[in-house]
Amino acid sequence: MAEALNGEALVEKAITETGLDDFGSDSWREGFDVLVRDVNNHAANYTDSGMGRVANDIVHYLRGRLKVENYLKQNPELLARPVERPVFVMGVPRTGTTLMSNLLAA
Repeated sequence: MAEALNGEALVEKAITETGLDDFGSDSWREGFDVLVRDVNNHAANYTDSGMGRVANDIVHYLRGRLKVENYLKQNPELLARPVERPVFVMGVPRTGTTLMSNLLAA
């Protein structure tokens, strides 16, 4: 059975790796706690390697949140800009949605 995740250790790792510690609002915390608890409840289904990959993914997304919050703090004018007509690209995997997103971004 794989070793259980420690949510606080994952948060600390993201903070250490980015040098940032402001996650913004706590709106993410409830979902994060549910995710960690659920993964731990099913730890018997994971290999040590699989649990390591899950932990790395979680830290990756925590680092992303820290970086976005830091970017918005440095560029507050972005929050004042209206989003008039957002475009959402959705589809099942392997159907070209990433290509479409990249084309639209270009």
